[in-house]
Amino acid sequence: MNIGAQISAPVSQHDTKTLGKNKNKLLTPRSRDADDFNLWLVSQLIDYGTVLALCYQNVIYNLPTTPNATAFRQNAGYFALCLITNGLISVGIVYLREELHFMMLSRHRQLASRYKIRGGLSRIDWYYIFQTASVSQIALFLQGIFGILYWENRAGFWNWSKWLKIYLQFYAMLILRDLFYLAPFHSLMHSAPRWYRLHKEHHKVMKNAQSLHAFHIDILDLVIENVGAPILLVLGQCIMSDWKQEHVGISIFAVVLLTGHDIALHSIDPYSAMYFCPVLDHFMKGNICHQLHHALNNDYIMFVPYGHLWSSRRRREDVDRYNTVF
Repeated sequence: MNIGAQISAPVSQHDTKTLGKNKNKLLTPRSRDADDFNLWLVSQLIDYGTVLALCYQNVIYNLPTTPNATAFRQNAGYFALCLITNGLISVGIVYLREELHFMMLSRHRQLASRYKIRGGLSRIDWYYIFQTASVSQIALFLQGIFGILYWENRAGFWNWSKWLKIYLQFYAMLILRDLFYLAPFHSLMHSAPRWYRLHKEHHKVMKNAQSLHAFHIDILDLVIENVGAPILLVLGQCIMSDWKQEHVGISIFAVVLLTGHDIALHSIDPYSAMYFCPVLDHFMKGNICHQLHHALNNDYIMFVPYGHLWSSRRRREDVDRYNTVF
């Protein structure tokens, strides 16, 4: 399935006059397979590079490499300063990531008209970006102080055996968030008007969604959807390890992967790497589903499109719907 080959460019008023003669060409412009592959490849390079940069900039602070509440508390001031620096650098990296995607897509001969015409981030967007980044860094601070979170050093960055554990933590948080928070609470916020007001601000972002719009969210909405999964993961670790502290904790790299997933979820690029595993990214089109969720303000309540794994028909339908809506 070649998504790029299916994405429809906007039809101008002039073009509609010739729609009868060129209907198929206008509504379903097709790029060459080589072009399509190039779009996918460059998107992957940008996204994997972004996540690696976000991970690596976390190893420079010399923070505890195991959950150590005492060490974090004894150096709370330095820890807080590191997180402030971390937050500023991370927002800059994510902003650069999306600009690279815009640049790539706007130069594509079939998709240029769609991706060149887009609004930038508004003042209110930047307000919410600052707010969400600040709340996120406070949450990281508290998780360190309470011995939940730990950082990696440079050796850990290159230790491939550690990455298996990191990926398991990342996927566990994705699934726990979907099943125990998004399925009941996100669904409630879309079905009950009195609860929707908690989520309304996030859905002021519609077809214009881009990566940093993941941060355009009210604090209570942010807490409801995101705080619970790490807690459930740590609780599960405690139960499985018979409450032994040395087996409990979440790597900052797993948090970075989760952040990378959420920014890719809102990205303008449907080729965005979501799960940082080529096989899963081939079958599950999370970006397409979440872009539709924002455009339609309905459906696609959970972030992971599990049905795409076992139903090619459902995957195809979602891609076709994306092409129609956009």
